[in-house]
Amino acid sequence: MAYMGWPPLFGGEITIILFTFAFLRWRTFFSFIQRPIGLICVFYLLLTVPIIIITCSDVGISSMRFASVVYYTIFIYFGYAALDSRLKQRFFMDAMYYAIILSICHALLGRMVPLHEIPPLINGVPLFGNFDHVQVYNILAVPYLLVFLPRLGVRKSLLLAVLAVLGQLFTGGRAAQLGIIGSLVVVLWYRRILKKSLVKYIVPCGIILIFLCAFIYTFFQKSAIGTRIQRQGYLLVAIWSDSPHLPGKAGAKKHRMKMWQEIFTETMRIDPWLGQGFRNSLVEEEFYHPHNSFLTIFGRMGLLGLSMASVIYFGIPIGIARRIRAVKDNEFRRYLLFYLCYVPCALLVGLTAPTLVSPYSALVCNFIFGGALRLHHAVSQENNDLYVSHEPRSCPAGGIT
Repeated sequence: MAYMGWPPLFGGEITIILFTFAFLRWRTFFSFIQRPIGLICVFYLLLTVPIIIITCSDVGISSMRFASVVYYTIFIYFGYAALDSRLKQRFFMDAMYYAIILSICHALLGRMVPLHEIPPLINGVPLFGNFDHVQVYNILAVPYLLVFLPRLGVRKSLLLAVLAVLGQLFTGGRAAQLGIIGSLVVVLWYRRILKKSLVKYIVPCGIILIFLCAFIYTFFQKSAIGTRIQRQGYLLVAIWSDSPHLPGKAGAKKHRMKMWQEIFTETMRIDPWLGQGFRNSLVEEEFYHPHNSFLTIFGRMGLLGLSMASVIYFGIPIGIARRIRAVKDNEFRRYLLFYLCYVPCALLVGLTAPTLVSPYSALVCNFIFGGALRLHHAVSQENNDLYVSHEPRSCPAGGIT
Protein backbone atom coordinates (compact mmCIF):
# COMPACT_ATOMS: atom_id res chain seq x y z
CA MET A 1 0.00 0.00 0.00
CA ALA A 2 2.80 2.41 0.86
CA TYR A 3 4.76 1.63 -2.30
CA MET A 4 1.82 2.15 -4.66
CA GLY A 5 0.60 5.17 -2.71
CA TRP A 6 -2.67 3.61 -1.51
CA PRO A 7 -4.39 5.65 -0.24
CA PRO A 8 -2.58 8.59 -1.88
CA LEU A 9 -4.00 11.23 0.44
CA PHE A 10 -1.68 12.76 3.01
CA GLY A 11 1.45 10.66 2.89
CA GLY A 12 0.16 7.45 4.44
CA GLU A 13 -1.52 9.04 7.45
CA ILE A 14 -4.69 7.00 6.89
CA THR A 15 -2.53 3.87 6.68
CA ILE A 16 -0.96 4.84 10.01
CA ILE A 17 -4.39 5.17 11.63
CA LEU A 18 -5.46 1.75 10.32
CA PHE A 19 -2.23 0.11 11.48
CA THR A 20 -2.55 1.70 14.91
CA PHE A 21 -5.85 -0.06 15.51
CA ALA A 22 -4.33 -3.32 14.28
CA PHE A 23 -1.12 -3.33 16.31
CA LEU A 24 -1.67 -1.17 19.40
CA ARG A 25 -1.47 -3.81 22.15
CA TRP A 26 -0.40 -2.68 25.58
CA ARG A 27 1.66 -5.77 26.43
CA THR A 28 3.54 -5.45 23.14
CA PHE A 29 3.97 -1.71 23.64
CA PHE A 30 5.47 -2.20 27.11
CA SER A 31 7.80 -4.81 25.64
CA PHE A 32 8.76 -2.32 22.94
CA ILE A 33 9.64 0.50 25.33
CA GLN A 34 11.66 -1.86 27.52
CA ARG A 35 14.13 -2.02 24.64
CA PRO A 36 16.45 1.04 24.65
CA ILE A 37 15.81 1.63 20.93
CA GLY A 38 12.04 1.44 21.47
CA LEU A 39 12.19 3.95 24.30
CA ILE A 40 14.26 6.33 22.19
CA CYS A 41 11.67 5.99 19.40
CA VAL A 42 9.01 7.21 21.83
CA PHE A 43 11.14 10.18 22.95
CA TYR A 44 11.93 10.91 19.29
CA LEU A 45 8.21 11.11 18.50
CA LEU A 46 7.45 13.22 21.57
CA LEU A 47 10.24 15.66 20.68
CA THR A 48 8.07 17.01 17.86
CA VAL A 49 5.65 18.56 20.36
CA PRO A 50 7.99 21.15 21.94
CA ILE A 51 9.62 21.84 18.57
CA ILE A 52 6.27 22.64 16.97
CA ILE A 53 5.29 24.81 19.95
CA ILE A 54 8.60 26.69 19.99
CA THR A 55 9.21 27.13 16.26
CA CYS A 56 5.70 27.39 14.80
CA SER A 57 3.27 30.20 15.49
CA ASP A 58 0.46 28.21 13.88
CA VAL A 59 0.10 24.47 13.34
CA GLY A 60 -1.48 23.23 10.14
CA ILE A 61 -1.28 20.56 7.47
CA SER A 62 2.12 21.86 6.37
CA SER A 63 3.56 21.22 9.82
CA MET A 64 2.23 17.67 9.78
CA ARG A 65 3.68 17.12 6.32
CA PHE A 66 7.13 18.35 7.31
CA ALA A 67 7.00 16.35 10.57
CA SER A 68 6.45 13.11 8.64
CA VAL A 69 10.16 12.31 8.90
CA VAL A 70 9.50 11.82 12.61
CA TYR A 71 6.06 10.31 12.98
CA TYR A 72 6.61 7.76 10.19
CA THR A 73 8.92 6.04 12.68
CA ILE A 74 5.78 4.70 14.36
CA PHE A 75 6.10 1.96 11.74
CA ILE A 76 9.13 0.71 13.67
CA TYR A 77 6.67 -0.23 16.40
CA PHE A 78 4.26 -1.71 13.85
CA GLY A 79 7.01 -3.95 12.49
CA TYR A 80 8.00 -4.92 16.02
CA ALA A 81 4.40 -5.79 16.89
CA ALA A 82 3.52 -7.60 13.66
CA LEU A 83 6.58 -9.85 13.35
CA ASP A 84 6.39 -11.22 16.87
CA SER A 85 6.92 -14.93 16.17
CA ARG A 86 9.18 -17.25 14.23
CA LEU A 87 6.33 -18.16 11.87
CA LYS A 88 5.56 -14.51 11.07
CA GLN A 89 9.22 -13.71 10.46
CA ARG A 90 9.44 -16.61 8.03
CA PHE A 91 6.22 -15.57 6.28
CA PHE A 92 7.47 -11.98 6.01
CA MET A 93 10.76 -13.08 4.45
CA ASP A 94 9.00 -15.39 1.98
CA ALA A 95 6.47 -12.71 1.03
CA MET A 96 9.26 -10.20 0.46
CA TYR A 97 10.42 -12.22 -2.56
CA TYR A 98 7.13 -11.55 -4.35
CA ALA A 99 7.08 -7.93 -3.18
CA ILE A 100 10.50 -7.35 -4.74
CA ILE A 101 9.43 -9.06 -7.95
CA LEU A 102 6.28 -6.91 -8.19
CA SER A 103 8.14 -3.67 -7.48
CA ILE A 104 10.72 -4.32 -10.20
CA CYS A 105 8.04 -5.35 -12.71
CA HIS A 106 6.06 -2.23 -11.84
CA ALA A 107 9.09 -0.02 -12.42
CA LEU A 108 9.94 -1.72 -15.72
CA LEU A 109 6.32 -1.49 -16.85
CA GLY A 110 6.37 2.22 -16.06
CA ARG A 111 9.22 2.60 -18.56
CA MET A 112 6.98 1.26 -21.32
CA VAL A 113 3.52 2.50 -20.27
CA PRO A 114 2.76 6.02 -18.95
CA LEU A 115 1.23 4.77 -15.70
CA HIS A 116 1.54 8.18 -14.07
CA GLU A 117 -0.93 9.59 -16.60
CA ILE A 118 -3.63 6.97 -16.00
CA PRO A 119 -6.55 8.32 -13.92
CA PRO A 120 -7.72 8.64 -11.26
CA LEU A 121 -5.57 11.25 -9.62
CA ILE A 122 -6.21 11.55 -5.88
CA ASN A 123 -4.76 14.61 -4.17
CA GLY A 124 -2.56 15.04 -7.24
CA VAL A 125 -1.03 11.57 -6.88
CA PRO A 126 -1.49 8.96 -9.64
CA LEU A 127 -3.00 5.77 -8.28
CA PHE A 128 -1.00 3.37 -10.45
CA GLY A 129 2.10 5.35 -11.32
CA ASN A 130 4.16 6.11 -8.23
CA PHE A 131 7.88 5.70 -8.88
CA ASP A 132 9.29 7.85 -6.07
CA HIS A 133 12.26 6.13 -4.44
CA VAL A 134 11.61 2.86 -6.24
CA GLN A 135 15.34 2.16 -5.98
CA VAL A 136 15.00 1.31 -2.28
CA TYR A 137 12.94 -1.72 -3.25
CA ASN A 138 14.69 -2.71 -6.47
CA ILE A 139 18.15 -2.98 -4.96
CA LEU A 140 16.82 -5.36 -2.29
CA ALA A 141 16.81 -8.04 -4.99
CA VAL A 142 20.59 -8.39 -4.80
CA PRO A 143 20.99 -9.05 -1.05
CA TYR A 144 17.84 -11.18 -1.02
CA LEU A 145 19.23 -13.35 -3.80
CA LEU A 146 22.62 -13.69 -2.10
CA VAL A 147 21.23 -14.53 1.34
CA PHE A 148 18.39 -16.90 0.39
CA LEU A 149 19.75 -18.39 -2.84
CA PRO A 150 19.93 -22.04 -1.66
CA ARG A 151 16.33 -21.94 -0.43
CA LEU A 152 14.90 -20.27 -3.52
CA GLY A 153 15.85 -22.94 -6.02
CA VAL A 154 17.02 -22.51 -9.61
CA ARG A 155 13.88 -21.03 -11.19
CA LYS A 156 13.10 -18.47 -8.51
CA SER A 157 16.76 -17.46 -8.24
CA LEU A 158 17.12 -17.05 -11.99
CA LEU A 159 13.94 -14.95 -12.23
CA LEU A 160 15.06 -12.67 -9.41
CA ALA A 161 18.58 -12.36 -10.84
CA VAL A 162 17.32 -11.38 -14.30
CA LEU A 163 14.89 -8.82 -12.88
CA ALA A 164 17.55 -7.45 -10.54
CA VAL A 165 19.87 -6.79 -13.49
CA LEU A 166 17.10 -5.30 -15.65
CA GLY A 167 15.81 -3.21 -12.75
CA GLN A 168 19.23 -1.69 -12.16
CA LEU A 169 19.91 -1.12 -15.86
CA PHE A 170 16.61 0.61 -16.62
CA THR A 171 15.60 2.25 -13.32
CA GLY A 172 18.67 2.28 -11.06
CA GLY A 173 20.90 5.27 -10.42
CA ARG A 174 23.96 6.19 -8.40
CA ALA A 175 22.19 5.76 -5.08
CA ALA A 176 21.16 2.24 -6.07
CA GLN A 177 24.75 1.43 -6.96
CA LEU A 178 25.86 2.61 -3.53
CA GLY A 179 23.20 0.45 -1.88
CA ILE A 180 24.21 -2.64 -3.86
CA ILE A 181 27.91 -2.10 -3.09
CA GLY A 182 27.10 -1.64 0.59
CA SER A 183 25.03 -4.83 0.75
CA LEU A 184 27.79 -6.77 -1.04
CA VAL A 185 30.29 -5.57 1.55
CA VAL A 186 28.00 -6.86 4.33
CA VAL A 187 27.62 -10.25 2.63
CA LEU A 188 31.37 -10.62 2.13
CA TRP A 189 32.04 -9.61 5.73
CA TYR A 190 29.74 -12.40 6.96
CA ARG A 191 30.58 -14.83 4.15
CA ARG A 192 31.04 -17.72 6.59
CA ILE A 193 27.28 -17.75 7.16
CA LEU A 194 26.84 -18.31 3.42
CA LYS A 195 30.07 -20.24 2.84
CA LYS A 196 28.62 -23.10 0.78
CA SER A 197 26.28 -21.02 -1.34
CA LEU A 198 28.86 -18.25 -1.74
CA VAL A 199 31.38 -20.60 -3.33
CA LYS A 200 29.00 -22.94 -5.15
CA TYR A 201 26.55 -20.46 -6.63
CA ILE A 202 27.36 -16.79 -6.15
CA VAL A 203 30.93 -16.63 -7.47
CA PRO A 204 30.21 -18.51 -10.74
CA CYS A 205 27.01 -16.51 -11.29
CA GLY A 206 28.88 -13.26 -10.73
CA ILE A 207 31.57 -14.23 -13.23
CA ILE A 208 28.94 -15.22 -15.81
CA LEU A 209 27.10 -11.92 -15.31
CA ILE A 210 30.30 -9.88 -15.79
CA PHE A 211 31.20 -11.73 -19.00
CA LEU A 212 27.62 -11.44 -20.27
CA CYS A 213 27.56 -7.67 -19.74
CA ALA A 214 30.98 -7.34 -21.38
CA PHE A 215 29.82 -9.40 -24.37
CA ILE A 216 26.62 -7.37 -24.82
CA TYR A 217 28.48 -4.09 -24.52
CA THR A 218 31.15 -5.19 -27.01
CA PHE A 219 28.91 -6.55 -29.76
CA PHE A 220 25.63 -4.74 -29.10
CA GLN A 221 26.91 -1.37 -27.96
CA LYS A 222 24.32 0.60 -29.93
CA SER A 223 21.37 -1.45 -28.66
CA ALA A 224 19.12 -0.29 -25.82
CA ILE A 225 20.59 -2.69 -23.29
CA GLY A 226 24.15 -1.96 -24.44
CA THR A 227 23.52 1.74 -23.92
CA ARG A 228 22.14 1.02 -20.45
CA ILE A 229 25.22 -0.99 -19.50
CA GLN A 230 27.41 1.89 -20.66
CA ARG A 231 25.33 4.34 -18.64
CA GLN A 232 25.84 2.31 -15.46
CA GLY A 233 29.57 2.80 -15.91
CA TYR A 234 29.08 6.54 -16.32
CA LEU A 235 26.91 6.61 -13.19
CA LEU A 236 29.56 4.75 -11.21
CA VAL A 237 32.16 7.36 -12.21
CA ALA A 238 29.69 10.14 -11.38
CA ILE A 239 29.53 8.99 -7.73
CA TRP A 240 32.91 10.47 -6.85
CA SER A 241 33.69 12.69 -9.85
CA ASP A 242 32.04 14.63 -12.66
CA SER A 243 31.33 12.28 -15.55
CA PRO A 244 31.64 14.22 -18.85
CA HIS A 245 28.96 11.94 -20.31
CA LEU A 246 26.39 12.86 -17.63
CA PRO A 247 26.66 16.66 -17.18
CA GLY A 248 23.20 16.80 -15.62
CA LYS A 249 24.26 14.49 -12.81
CA ALA A 250 27.27 16.68 -12.04
CA GLY A 251 25.05 19.74 -11.88
CA ALA A 252 22.58 18.01 -9.59
CA LYS A 253 25.40 16.93 -7.28
CA LYS A 254 26.84 20.45 -7.05
CA HIS A 255 23.38 21.88 -6.47
CA ARG A 256 22.72 19.43 -3.65
CA MET A 257 26.09 20.06 -2.00
CA LYS A 258 25.41 23.80 -2.06
CA MET A 259 21.89 23.22 -0.75
CA TRP A 260 23.12 21.02 2.10
CA GLN A 261 25.73 23.58 3.11
CA GLU A 262 23.11 26.34 3.20
CA ILE A 263 20.74 24.22 5.32
CA PHE A 264 23.51 23.32 7.74
CA THR A 265 24.66 26.93 8.09
CA GLU A 266 21.11 28.27 8.52
CA THR A 267 20.19 25.63 11.10
CA MET A 268 23.33 26.30 13.12
CA ARG A 269 22.47 30.00 13.04
CA ILE A 270 18.80 29.65 14.07
CA ASP A 271 18.96 26.85 16.64
CA PRO A 272 21.54 24.04 16.39
CA TRP A 273 19.87 21.98 19.12
CA LEU A 274 16.18 22.05 18.06
CA GLY A 275 16.55 23.01 14.40
CA GLN A 276 14.26 25.13 12.23
CA GLY A 277 11.04 23.32 13.09
CA PHE A 278 8.26 22.04 10.86
CA ARG A 279 6.70 25.16 9.43
CA ASN A 280 8.63 26.41 6.39
CA SER A 281 10.45 24.52 3.67
CA LEU A 282 14.17 24.09 4.24
CA VAL A 283 14.97 24.62 0.56
CA GLU A 284 13.43 26.02 -2.59
CA GLU A 285 10.14 24.53 -3.69
CA GLU A 286 11.78 23.06 -6.79
CA PHE A 287 13.33 20.33 -4.65
CA TYR A 288 10.85 20.44 -1.75
CA HIS A 289 13.13 18.08 0.19
CA PRO A 290 16.90 18.49 0.50
CA HIS A 291 17.46 14.96 -0.92
CA ASN A 292 19.21 13.87 2.23
CA SER A 293 17.05 12.29 4.94
CA PHE A 294 19.49 12.83 7.80
CA LEU A 295 20.08 16.46 6.84
CA THR A 296 16.30 16.86 6.81
CA ILE A 297 16.18 15.56 10.37
CA PHE A 298 18.98 17.91 11.42
CA GLY A 299 17.34 20.90 9.72
CA ARG A 300 13.96 20.19 11.32
CA MET A 301 15.01 18.91 14.76
CA GLY A 302 18.61 19.98 15.22
CA LEU A 303 21.35 17.99 16.90
CA LEU A 304 18.95 16.56 19.46
CA GLY A 305 16.70 14.97 16.86
CA LEU A 306 19.62 13.85 14.70
CA SER A 307 21.25 12.15 17.69
CA MET A 308 18.07 10.19 18.45
CA ALA A 309 17.57 9.22 14.80
CA SER A 310 21.18 8.06 14.55
CA VAL A 311 20.77 5.85 17.62
CA ILE A 312 17.58 4.35 16.15
CA TYR A 313 18.76 3.68 12.61
CA PHE A 314 22.31 2.64 13.46
CA GLY A 315 21.73 1.14 16.91
CA ILE A 316 19.54 -1.71 15.58
CA PRO A 317 22.08 -2.98 13.00
CA ILE A 318 24.95 -2.57 15.47
CA GLY A 319 23.04 -4.70 17.99
CA ILE A 320 22.41 -7.37 15.34
CA ALA A 321 26.04 -7.31 14.19
CA ARG A 322 27.19 -7.96 17.75
CA ARG A 323 25.01 -11.07 18.13
CA ILE A 324 24.68 -12.59 14.68
CA ARG A 325 27.71 -14.87 15.07
CA ALA A 326 26.31 -16.31 18.31
CA VAL A 327 23.04 -17.41 16.72
CA LYS A 328 23.11 -21.13 16.00
CA ASP A 329 19.80 -21.35 14.12
CA ASN A 330 20.90 -21.14 10.47
CA GLU A 331 17.55 -19.84 9.23
CA PHE A 332 17.51 -16.93 11.67
CA ARG A 333 21.14 -16.15 11.00
CA ARG A 334 20.17 -15.57 7.37
CA TYR A 335 17.26 -13.37 8.46
CA LEU A 336 19.62 -11.28 10.57
CA LEU A 337 22.08 -11.05 7.69
CA PHE A 338 19.35 -9.86 5.34
CA TYR A 339 18.37 -7.15 7.84
CA LEU A 340 22.00 -6.04 7.97
CA CYS A 341 22.11 -5.93 4.16
CA TYR A 342 18.97 -3.79 4.17
CA VAL A 343 20.72 -1.05 6.16
CA PRO A 344 23.04 0.16 3.36
CA CYS A 345 20.26 -0.36 0.81
CA ALA A 346 17.98 2.05 2.69
CA LEU A 347 20.33 4.48 4.41
CA LEU A 348 22.83 5.00 1.59
CA VAL A 349 19.91 5.88 -0.67
CA GLY A 350 18.65 8.05 2.20
CA LEU A 351 21.81 10.15 2.01
CA THR A 352 20.85 11.31 -1.48
CA ALA A 353 17.05 11.04 -1.36
CA PRO A 354 14.13 11.72 1.02
CA THR A 355 13.87 8.01 1.90
CA LEU A 356 12.76 8.61 5.50
CA VAL A 357 10.38 11.41 4.50
CA SER A 358 8.42 9.99 1.57
CA PRO A 359 5.59 7.61 2.55
CA TYR A 360 6.39 5.35 -0.41
CA SER A 361 9.69 4.36 1.17
CA ALA A 362 9.59 5.56 4.80
CA LEU A 363 6.69 3.36 5.91
CA VAL A 364 8.22 0.16 4.58
CA CYS A 365 11.73 1.16 5.66
CA ASN A 366 10.67 1.74 9.26
CA PHE A 367 8.54 -1.43 9.29
CA ILE A 368 11.57 -3.50 8.27
CA PHE A 369 13.68 -1.85 10.97
CA GLY A 370 10.95 -2.78 13.46
CA GLY A 371 11.06 -6.40 12.31
CA ALA A 372 14.83 -6.35 12.76
CA LEU A 373 14.40 -5.00 16.29
CA ARG A 374 11.95 -7.78 17.15
CA LEU A 375 14.29 -10.46 15.82
CA HIS A 376 17.18 -8.93 17.73
CA HIS A 377 14.98 -9.02 20.83
CA ALA A 378 14.35 -12.74 20.27
CA VAL A 379 17.97 -13.74 19.80
CA SER A 380 19.27 -11.56 22.64
CA GLN A 381 17.19 -13.16 25.40
CA GLU A 382 19.34 -14.97 27.91
CA ASN A 383 19.30 -18.79 28.02
CA ASN A 384 17.45 -18.97 24.71
CA ASP A 385 18.77 -22.27 23.38
CA LEU A 386 16.65 -22.03 20.23
CA TYR A 387 18.49 -18.99 18.94
CA VAL A 388 21.75 -18.45 20.82
CA SER A 389 24.70 -20.77 21.01
CA HIS A 390 26.32 -21.06 24.44
CA GLU A 391 29.03 -23.48 23.37
CA PRO A 392 32.51 -22.57 24.65
CA ARG A 393 34.92 -21.14 22.13
CA SER A 394 38.61 -22.04 22.07
CA CYS A 395 41.02 -19.14 22.18
CA PRO A 396 44.31 -18.96 20.22
CA ALA A 397 46.36 -19.69 23.33
CA GLY A 398 44.66 -23.05 23.75
CA GLY A 399 42.50 -22.07 26.69
CA ILE A 400 38.70 -21.95 26.88
CA THR A 401 36.70 -18.69 26.92
